[in-house]
Formats: sequence, C-alpha cells, structure tokens
Amino acid sequence: MGIDITGYSRFRDEIISIIDETKLVDLIAEVTNETPDEVGRRLNAKLERFRHEKFYLAILGEQGVGKSSLINAMLFDDEILPVEMGETTNVLCHIEHSEGDAEAVVDFLDGRQLRGPMDREFLATYVDDELNPENEKGVETVTCRVRNENLCGGMTVTDTPGVESLTERNVNVTYSFLPRIDAAIFLFRTNPTLTETEMGFLRRCWEFTNQFFFVQNVFNETTDDVEIAREDNQ
Repeated sequence: MGIDITGYSRFRDEIISIIDETKLVDLIAEVTNETPDEVGRRLNAKLERFRHEKFYLAILGEQGVGKSSLINAMLFDDEILPVEMGETTNVLCHIEHSEGDAEAVVDFLDGRQLRGPMDREFLATYVDDELNPENEKGVETVTCRVRNENLCGGMTVTDTPGVESLTERNVNVTYSFLPRIDAAIFLFRTNPTLTETEMGFLRRCWEFTNQFFFVQNVFNETTDDVEIAREDNQ
C-alpha cells in the first residue's frame, strides 16, 4: 500500500499548536462576533480528528461489495476478516500495526474488553452479522493488531459496515464514523455501476475528507464490461 503519512503527522501537530494559541481564538472571535468559548468549541469540534494520533483510512462501500476481501488482500496472507456472500461486517473493525504478537481486541459498549487470537473464527463471533445479529453482543469496535510496515506511523485501516445495509443500525455505525476518517478507499461494483445511493453517500463523505481512492471490483465481467463501467463511473 505504501502510503507515507509523515507529512500528515507533521501537519497535524502544527494545526494543534495553532488551535491552542489563545490569540488566534480571540482574533477569530473578534471577526465573527462570537465569544472565545464559542470559537474554541467550534474549532475543536471541526478539528477533533487532528487530536488523535491515528490516521484513519476507511474502507467504504455498499454491503457485499468486497470491502473485507480487499483488506484481506492488502494486509493479510490469509483470509482473516470474515467474508460471506451476503452481509457480513456489522461493527467497525480497525487494523493497526503492533510490534508484539498479533491479536484481536474486542471493546464492548459497556466498557469491557476481550483479547483473543487474530483468526477468522474468533473475529466472526463479534463482527459477522450472522453470528452477532444486529450486534446483540454489544460490541463497540474490534481492533486487529498485526506487524505490518504499511501500518507504521499511526496508519489504521478500518473495515466498515456496508452502505444500504438491510439493518439501519449498521448504516448508522458507518455514518457516525465519518467525522473521524482522514482518507478513504471507496469500493464499487462493475455491474451495476455507481448508484444514486452510492453517489449520495460519497457527497456526504466529502464533508469530512476529499482524500479518496476509488476501486472498481471485478467479478467474472469481461474486459469490455469493465472498461464500459469504468467510463460510465468516471
């Protein structure tokens, strides 16, 4: 993958230092006729993602489009993230670098935390909609920690529940994560081409980042089909 986020980290630190300057807040307040507290709250809300040390690369797309399969191909030697024909991922699943042994960490909504092996069977228990329908287990996030040089420097790849999920809760999980993303890979099918729902979702994403990579999934389509779809999507 080879995304260098050194420049991002430096830019993030500079932004935080600027926001922490009281004089800047006072100057903006004077221009906008707001109180310094109002300006401070507004700036902190808009720049909250700069305050965490992670760079979130979200994998986005409709349910069943192949997001988990793409992550398996990019980051793992085996099929680690559960992959099914229908809807699978129903909670946020983060993948980040670790200098230690590979492990999966499950954080629950009630504050509990569970550690386990980073394998398909363990992960499926908590992220697969069939084994954890409508997140009845109360999982907040699952984090896969693995030694991978592409994830050094704070890079976190996040698998998200699909847009146009049959479960409204799953869609809301993805929408609630959007303010935290720094960049995204948007995965879409060759057939059908981009839908109005997908375009509407993309427009909503652009409020939070314009750093997008577009990946067209190919499944048994001919070369001509792929080229026609690519031109249509552009």
